[in-house]
Amino acid sequence: MSDATMSEATMSEATMPDTTVTMRSPLEGLRLADVPDVASLRDAGPRRRFVLRGYDLSVARLGDSLGIAPPLRINRAAAAGDRVAMKLGPDEWLVLTEPGPNLQLELPQGGWLSAVDISHRNAGLVLDGPKVEAVLAAGCPLPLDLFGFAVDRATRTLFAKTE
Repeated sequence: MSDATMSEATMSEATMPDTTVTMRSPLEGLRLADVPDVASLRDAGPRRRFVLRGYDLSVARLGDSLGIAPPLRINRAAAAGDRVAMKLGPDEWLVLTEPGPNLQLELPQGGWLSAVDISHRNAGLVLDGPKVEAVLAAGCPLPLDLFGFAVDRATRTLFAKTE
């Protein structure tokens, strides 16, 4: 390669725009609700979200490559490290991970399974405060007190499909 050609290649790389994509929350920078003595709502930050659809046996075999044993009972959640898996329907799991590379799964032989990245579709919210149970109960027909809905449970709400 001649000096002139190398110089042109170096110049074109220097003038190319940065195309790095950084994952961020769609709520970044927004001020959310804060009602003293009731509850506060804040952005949970960027997360990767994947929907797994398949048979229990197929999904159960994903435990090693998923890094978490997916729950097999509906409305249950399991967490390990930065991963959370929630069973939301008879054949549906929602998996949350930290932002980063795509989820790498070793799919089991002879099973039916699909995995779809839905990170762009939903935003995560954190609701906390002394009246959090009452606030959540307003958007979900299930009894969400700690006696009927323990910490390891998960469900959809009426708040725009918020899990």
